[in-house]
Amino acid sequence: MAWLLSLLLVLLLWMAAAGPRNPLSDDGQHHVYYLDASAWLMSDGAFGAARAALERDVAGAPTGARQVVLGDGVASLLLASDEPLALLQARLRDATARARPSAFASWLASVSALGQGDGQAQGDIVVHYYGAAPVLRAARETLPAGVQVEAAFLTQPLSSNRGIIALGAAPAASGRWDTVDVRVALDAAGAPVPGEDDLTIALDGKPLPAGVGSSSDGAGVLLTDLPADGSMLQIALRQGDAFAADDGASLLLPIRRPLRVGVAGTLPSALQDVLSLDPSLQLVDAAQAQVLVVAEGAIAATDVPTLQLVAAAGGDPAFHFTVRDIDGEIALAGNLQALGLDQARNTAIANELGRPVGVDVSQGKVARVQTWQELFAADGGFVQSLAMPLFVSRSLHWLADSPSWVPYAAAGQPLQQALLLQGLGQDTSVRDRALGDRVFLPAAGTHAVAGKNLQISLLDGDITRGVAEPIAISSSTAPPRTFLHGEFSSLLFFLALLLCCVEWLLLVRGRVP
Repeated sequence: MAWLLSLLLVLLLWMAAAGPRNPLSDDGQHHVYYLDASAWLMSDGAFGAARAALERDVAGAPTGARQVVLGDGVASLLLASDEPLALLQARLRDATARARPSAFASWLASVSALGQGDGQAQGDIVVHYYGAAPVLRAARETLPAGVQVEAAFLTQPLSSNRGIIALGAAPAASGRWDTVDVRVALDAAGAPVPGEDDLTIALDGKPLPAGVGSSSDGAGVLLTDLPADGSMLQIALRQGDAFAADDGASLLLPIRRPLRVGVAGTLPSALQDVLSLDPSLQLVDAAQAQVLVVAEGAIAATDVPTLQLVAAAGGDPAFHFTVRDIDGEIALAGNLQALGLDQARNTAIANELGRPVGVDVSQGKVARVQTWQELFAADGGFVQSLAMPLFVSRSLHWLADSPSWVPYAAAGQPLQQALLLQGLGQDTSVRDRALGDRVFLPAAGTHAVAGKNLQISLLDGDITRGVAEPIAISSSTAPPRTFLHGEFSSLLFFLALLLCCVEWLLLVRGRVP
């Protein structure tokens, strides 16, 4: 009898190690457990509670048809269907919520590919969501076919919240080139919207200098004539709340210095007026110039970026751009409209001058813009249009490769399209990160983009209001899975332990040798 007990004990242990599963527990569905690691779960204890609920639920799920995904910036796969549960806790150890919008809705668009390729028939997909009710509600509105979403855990809403939902800069309305205006937008849920007196505002940690104006309108604050000297503008609520992610925001202000422009020869009066009146340009001697404007027939240095006027009768195209490399050619060719050039305007010029108007782009050692001098005739349509000063100013700044700046940097939002003609937008390391023609920014914080520091803030009105929105969706009420619904390993180990106790009891009583 003793050897039969020993044989049975070994058999139980061997079967437990093999991890047998109950075939009746397979519902033909693939279960995906999604833990949202966005700003929605940054209130005190929310992410930890969601993580604990996920670990508890996954522990009771059958291994053959389940996956665990962390809703970070790239939707990381934490646990594949064929991996042991023991790996999950280690992989979740350093996981945390970050100040960025939730990517759950966009991730659902590709969720139908999960579970394929594991040798099993593909059934419906059940996504168990651990996050915030507003995110789940929005995601359910655009569910792909064959996908179900269950509310496994929803964080409790806050009683109230106030925050900064927008922070952006623009050239100063005063016309001063070396300053910018900044708009700070504020919002709240369950509490009054903050006002200017509720904010602390600093430049590089110091009070605002004299000459900076401010005004408020009930939805935010407008700061005017801030120095565009590369300082860090820091905005924060004087009194924080339970959701700190939107209590502060920062923006790296641009460095805007007048572009030094030299002139060679006698320019048309309309062009000379633009150079004199544009606050972003400073006329200097040719030797100190960053760019040159050269009249037809004039002689100037060949190693300085130049706006060159030529005669239309010479056979050259109306606009000819010389770029330094193929990257600059690609960026310029797709964004000529930003320089004030488009097909309709070129057609109007052609009709007026009675000759075809073309735009060419080529490569060379020094950046160069060549255009017809006749375009700047005092009675010409180009001179009388708003496009002419725009073309001159932006062409000169493009020639000088003026430093790029980001007027608005919100987590999870695309880099501004206006940068495509500036150095940052043309950088290959930026374009390599693009999704289509857009570069999406990471979570809030200081990040290096193309070797330049970029200060990113949360700035999301939906989150600011949503974290204090009452839950209108109930969490899943299904009972937690146990070993009877999936693996039998726990039961077999228990039986083996029970058998050891029986054998010891029989041995003590002398029933077995």
